[in-house]
Amino acid sequence: TPQHYNSGKTIQLLPLFLVPVVIGYNLPNAVGSLALSVELLSSIWAGNVTMWSDPALAALNPGLSLPNVPIRVLIRAGDSGATSIFTAALTKLSPRWSSSGFGSFSTQQGFAASRVNITLCKDDSTVAGTILSTPYSMGYLSLNVAVTRAVAFAQIRNQHGVSSSPAATAIETDMENVAFDGRFTADVIGLPGLNTYPILGLAYALIDNRSLALNCSNAATVTGFLKWILTDTSAHS
Repeated sequence: TPQHYNSGKTIQLLPLFLVPVVIGYNLPNAVGSLALSVELLSSIWAGNVTMWSDPALAALNPGLSLPNVPIRVLIRAGDSGATSIFTAALTKLSPRWSSSGFGSFSTQQGFAASRVNITLCKDDSTVAGTILSTPYSMGYLSLNVAVTRAVAFAQIRNQHGVSSSPAATAIETDMENVAFDGRFTADVIGLPGLNTYPILGLAYALIDNRSLALNCSNAATVTGFLKWILTDTSAHS
């Protein structure tokens, strides 16, 4: 937690890269990309919007034929980075979600049991596979898994009313708008850029300063690893 980190002066987080979380979906025979907003996502995951034909979905997707069938919602079965990023975006950017008391729903045992058309998934790979095999499903997962598994994912309308996707150029622009604090942490949800992608997290390297100060070999190894992961394209495959 931020409290633990700020009290642990021997521990240092070093930001490595932005992590977009996307909303994958399976909408058979769809022509064109699905558009969503954070507020609409909060309604879907809270159980207020349950059908693909809901007027709120239709309003954002006038060019799509949306069938009158239930949305099969996928959530992670336990705590995860993707869940943390997704629920943090809902909490910060959706008044409906922040006032609902759901918080991070993965820790609430009764959430899935209280809802029909919810499927629990072990990890991002399971989310991807379930989306691909389940028509009319929708779930959150990391961008790299969605791209690797060829899962269609939605454009998300940001707080400026602009529909955005986590393209490389957009993410680079987002990174330029990140304001780090004195300990190199930052809130990257709802960045100020007009085309910012709203559902973002930061991946960090966790460094124990004591091990580096007491052992030059450890320091050289860690420095070499960080240089590799930040500059060598083979580290990103």
